[in-house]
Amino acid sequence: GQTYYLAVTDFRTATGAYIFSITNGASGTAISGGADWTSAAPIQVGTSYVDSTPPALSSSALDIFSFTPTTSNYYTFASTGSLDMIGALFQAPNLLTGMLTYDNDSGTDSNFSMRAYLTAGHTYYAAASVLSGSNSGSYGFSVVQG
Repeated sequence: GQTYYLAVTDFRTATGAYIFSITNGASGTAISGGADWTSAAPIQVGTSYVDSTPPALSSSALDIFSFTPTTSNYYTFASTGSLDMIGALFQAPNLLTGMLTYDNDSGTDSNFSMRAYLTAGHTYYAAASVLSGSNSGSYGFSVVQG
């Protein structure tokens, strides 16, 4: 039951409209990552997703997403939110031989951010997991081109 106050000013004499927003955690399209390669949830470039059922705190618990780019280019996969997330990107559904890259904390706070060059028409798999702390809550996930 705390009350917080927000003051907004432009420190000048300008007049006009402004927009601000307040969010509680990650926001975007609801999604639940697949538990294995065959149930990988498909994602699209430019869409922000929210997974409100993150994987359990376990070395083998993963949320798996599939992505098939339509343009060969660099893509960045990133998580958002207050959970300590780790991510990996695979060119084949194989944990041992298919990994392209992985990341722990290159993103904001304790989130991952991975960038890789992907070929159009090939399916890639992004895996996300809670690294430490609590898996209570949700996390955001997105892929952007460039």
